[in-house]
Amino acid sequence: MMTAAQSIVQKAAIPAMKGLVAMPVLDSVKEHLLVTTKVNEHIAKTLVDQQTAGADLISSTFCTLHKIPLYKMNPPVTLQMTMKGSRGSLTHYVIVQLDWLGYLEERTMLVAALKDWDIVLGSPALWNMKAVINMGTMTVSIQPP
Repeated sequence: MMTAAQSIVQKAAIPAMKGLVAMPVLDSVKEHLLVTTKVNEHIAKTLVDQQTAGADLISSTFCTLHKIPLYKMNPPVTLQMTMKGSRGSLTHYVIVQLDWLGYLEERTMLVAALKDWDIVLGSPALWNMKAVINMGTMTVSIQPP
């Protein structure tokens, strides 16, 4: 029996990719590439964003809700956003167990006030997992180390 991911890859006439393929959870209003992951065994709405450079982010609300221990950073890290003059200061980080498609990995993430997502997987995680993002089919494939 063919999985939904295999079906989409075949319909798009692209060669099947090695590794694990994540089916997106489409944000119907904003059309961001979202996937479902688990963090410390809790389901997390996760944004895949290769433009988030230098760190992966986790929502402070998600941390509070799931009682994930925070660790203070000294000095704080400045989060620079794309809008000119828009930035914030991040003061805490967490160490979590990330489960993406059954691949478990311990990840360090910076705690931020995220409005729409629980997790932002940025370039560190995507690079480490050798992620291939296909915007045509809205799929992400990972090839864990």
